[in-house]
Amino acid sequence: MGRIFARHSVAERTTMPHPREARLRPEFASLYPGIPVDTWLPAADLGATLLMHHLRAPAPPELGNRLLDESHFEFRGGASRGAGAAERTRYGENGTRKHA
Repeated sequence: MGRIFARHSVAERTTMPHPREARLRPEFASLYPGIPVDTWLPAADLGATLLMHHLRAPAPPELGNRLLDESHFEFRGGASRGAGAAERTRYGENGTRKHA
């Protein structure tokens, strides 16, 4: 799996105080060749890398509800929603669809 980790400019990094990050758990390293183990990476970049790998695969794997399987990856960071903010969900998780 090729590495496609994006580099963000200084301006972008300063506007993203705590970007969501993910790291691969060692016990699942064999499923994700090319992704370093126990290294925190921007979750968006990691997701883009996995998506490109899946799209190029001769037989794409069956995906679950999330591109980054929560049992294979640890997560940290992300923007604080503040007190009283509505919980963000993804399409299909709660049986409803949010409209923009």
